[in-house]
Amino acid sequence: MLAGCAVLAGWAFGIAPLRSIVPGLPEMVPNTALLFVLAGVALLSRGDRRARVNTVMWASAFVIVILGMLTLAQYLFSLDLRIDGLLLYRSEPVSQDLKFPGRMSPHTAFNFLLTGCALLLADVEMRREIRPTEFLALMIASVSFIALIGYVYGVTALYGISPQTGMALHTAATFILLSAGLMLLEPARGLMRVVTGKGLGGIVARRLLAAAVVVPLALGWLSVLGQRAGFYDELLLHHKGH
Repeated sequence: MLAGCAVLAGWAFGIAPLRSIVPGLPEMVPNTALLFVLAGVALLSRGDRRARVNTVMWASAFVIVILGMLTLAQYLFSLDLRIDGLLLYRSEPVSQDLKFPGRMSPHTAFNFLLTGCALLLADVEMRREIRPTEFLALMIASVSFIALIGYVYGVTALYGISPQTGMALHTAATFILLSAGLMLLEPARGLMRVVTGKGLGGIVARRLLAAAVVVPLALGWLSVLGQRAGFYDELLLHHKGH
């Protein structure tokens, strides 16, 4: 919610660092910021069983699903439903590099569609304590993590459709926090029961979780740096020469 409110303030008052952490990279558009606020409202409302508060949660989830679906439909069917500029405010002219001003990237729209579905299915539990919300949250985290990898490795296709149109860096980070919130809706059930457990399995899972994410990313980054520095090409040419 704080991230969404900060970005909305950045658009309202022309504060560029709030819209894009690094100049020249994709910005978090107002629609994205609004849906993050609604997702936060839905998560906060989840623990309150009062009918009025429950209605707020369901309404927020439905808005997230609908806006995510409509945005994806615009990409899939080359439509302009005029929903991208509803909250868009710019004190400066729109860059010609932006093909869809104010439109969230397809990666972001897909993640919001998953987020809305995860919120709507928060109370659903299948056999053997399988909770659909957890698997949807893992998908959200995976798409966001791939976007972060795209920024680290400099691969535009992993986070957007152009250097200016894509999932913003702080959008990907906020999605990872949001996916953690979805996973922790029921920490004593489903997959999270293993991670939060007091037994040996829970201890090992918590200790290895960070390493399982950070180590492959760090090794891949070092590999890319070595390739860009020419170390691997030189070794390959040296091998061919012999």
